[in-house]
Amino acid sequence: MVDENIEAQGNDVQADLLRDIESRIAIISQDTEIKAELHPSTWAYDPVRKVISIAENDLNTHGMDHCIGIIYHEV
Repeated sequence: MVDENIEAQGNDVQADLLRDIESRIAIISQDTEIKAELHPSTWAYDPVRKVISIAENDLNTHGMDHCIGIIYHEV
């Protein structure tokens, strides 16, 4: 039961981070339709779906500011 609560809290934190990242993407790209999603280890952009895949291991290791820096550089 405790593990499920910790996992649920982790998912909430990741969801909050993704929302924050998406809001920053919208600001720098001036495109509110671009979304973000976590991928276990790969960064990518899917122009058809308008989705930036963010490497979850980079987000966990280096933090959101590092990941935002990568996105700013690419966008």
